[in-house]
Amino acid sequence: MKKFIVILVAIVSLWASLFVLKSEAQWVSVTSGISGNSSPFLLSSNGKIYAANSGGVYISTNNGIKWQRTSLTAGTGVILKKDSCLLAGGSGGLFVSTNEGLTWSTGYGGNMGIRALTVSGTEIYAAQLYAGIILKSTNNGFNWSTVYSASNSSFVTAITAKDNYIFAATSGSMFGPPKVIVSTNNGSNWNSAGLDSLSINSMNTINGIIYAGTNSKGIYTSTNNGINWTNSSFQNYEISYIMNVGNEIFVSCRPLASGNCELYKSTNNGVNWVAVNTGGVLRTVSVSIINNITVLGIESNGVYLSSDNGINWQHYMPTEAGVTALYKGSARLFAGVTNDGIYYSDDGGLNWIQSKFAHLSIHEITSNGNILYAGTTAGLWTSTDNGVNWTQSAFSSYGVYAISNLNSTMYTGVAYSGIYKSTNNGLNWMPMYNRTGCVPYSFYQKGSRIFAGMFMDGHFFLTGLYFSTNDGISWDSVQGLNSVHQIKENANYMFASCSWINGIMRSGNNGVNWNLMPMNTRVYRIEVSGNYVFAGSDTYGIYMSTDNGETWRTKNEGFSGTNVRSMLIDGSTIFAGEIDQGLYKRSITDITSVNNLSTEIPSAYSLGQNYPNPFNPSTVISFQLSVVSDVSLMVYDVQGREVQTLVNERLNAGTYEVRFDGSMLTSGVYFYKMVTEGYSETKRMVLIK
Repeated sequence: MKKFIVILVAIVSLWASLFVLKSEAQWVSVTSGISGNSSPFLLSSNGKIYAANSGGVYISTNNGIKWQRTSLTAGTGVILKKDSCLLAGGSGGLFVSTNEGLTWSTGYGGNMGIRALTVSGTEIYAAQLYAGIILKSTNNGFNWSTVYSASNSSFVTAITAKDNYIFAATSGSMFGPPKVIVSTNNGSNWNSAGLDSLSINSMNTINGIIYAGTNSKGIYTSTNNGINWTNSSFQNYEISYIMNVGNEIFVSCRPLASGNCELYKSTNNGVNWVAVNTGGVLRTVSVSIINNITVLGIESNGVYLSSDNGINWQHYMPTEAGVTALYKGSARLFAGVTNDGIYYSDDGGLNWIQSKFAHLSIHEITSNGNILYAGTTAGLWTSTDNGVNWTQSAFSSYGVYAISNLNSTMYTGVAYSGIYKSTNNGLNWMPMYNRTGCVPYSFYQKGSRIFAGMFMDGHFFLTGLYFSTNDGISWDSVQGLNSVHQIKENANYMFASCSWINGIMRSGNNGVNWNLMPMNTRVYRIEVSGNYVFAGSDTYGIYMSTDNGETWRTKNEGFSGTNVRSMLIDGSTIFAGEIDQGLYKRSITDITSVNNLSTEIPSAYSLGQNYPNPFNPSTVISFQLSVVSDVSLMVYDVQGREVQTLVNERLNAGTYEVRFDGSMLTSGVYFYKMVTEGYSETKRMVLIK
């Protein structure tokens, strides 16, 4: 029996290792894993930290750096632990988990918005905001009953418990003023608890004191179960949230005379308050401390971490970041994000930390010596401390779409103002080319030629590409190219991505003449690694060509997005930034290679039947080579038209497999054909959507 168990464990371990290896053969997201467009409510428990937001419930096991979404994907906004149960509530209803968030059960459905949860003895109470009711559960959240229902169209905005007293705040309406109510008999009856006519946003009970945060008159406290209330602090402040971590009390508030949000902390029951530096832009909705790391849930901006008691904060790139620019500095990777500034990575792109940058959209990043440059929607910005801090340096009234270092001379493209050049690190800029409607998108140098990709505007007779052979003094147009966003090259060709055409442009004579390499989508970004050309499209994700753009195939395994706006090759890794789904990385070897399953030499050539078949949207095709061979493996539709080139290279003898992605195709019958030296075979497969 013991021998059987050992063998079984070995088999399971082998299967697990194979699964891990297989799962790595795809694009991997390198964002924080949590949405930045919602307001996470945080809870620490058993070395983990939980976040409830509009995307569901997330778990972090490394102090809030990386997050994994649980099976609960309904909208939530508050989370609580009672005994061995986790409870989460929000717009999707009330849910409970008995296995630390692994699986969830629905305790109460509906979409009326759970505002707050509190525990009193063995019972749990929930404030259902928009329905104006209070719910109670006596079995850890698996079943709920209504114990209070507002009859005057009021909302229930807050709830807390002390001893056997349950306090709740209701909003005002045309039928009556706001008020605080209390129950002393488990919700059977409710009476006024004072604070009439005060709008209450948040309530909490901390160290035997009941706190009520008002909409305009600061904090009220009671030490005698609501008989008397004292206006204790933050007069003329809007109090958004009152939170506690152990004995520490946190207040998220906003002075009525200012639009800035503030966070304060007290360690002596609210006698004294100390400001916590958060930047003062958005509200803090929750606070958690785990392993001496302070984690803030920030309204509509994800989570922030501090390891020095709030002096400095780190914000990791959220999942839905629109990554529009990527750059490799001397020792750091940089990513420009739409409306969120610049992030940097010091660990090869595994983690990305937000720099101290304005919330601007970034078009391009480059460097010259120890100066970093960023072209943004609000001019040109520079950094002299490796991208941590940034200052605006030029063109503040314009958008800067292109900034490039060409032999230590800086060229910048300024929207509707033209091309500028600087020979003193951007201290002064000289206008080099300006025409009405001129919007330069990119620069590239090939020998003595400097190319400028330009927004093509027929009204102003602008073409999509210009070049200069005298360091930018004069420029000539290149005909036949639409607005050029980027130029790349390998040893044989130059490649250009252009707006409003399906495919990329290719030149074999140093940019003098260009030909269209057609695709079924527009391309915004190009990267080149040897003979491999990668294209980031605006519709179907990432493409790869092994024949300099003659044919293309999608390489989207594990890639969630479709609209690619940035790409970067750093050594053996390729990065791709999507406009809504964040940043991904993948090994170039993985994305370019056909998987070699075995080096054992087969006795003959063979082409296997694809599996699964029928398939949706992808399937795997295997084949065997008995000798070193030049191999082509093509996919055709029923009319004999070539759909995709899967393999076109020389391979050693062995057994191989390659994945075919049919996500961009319609349902139907397709054929795949393998041709090599003295051998040809065709098989049929079926795509069903």
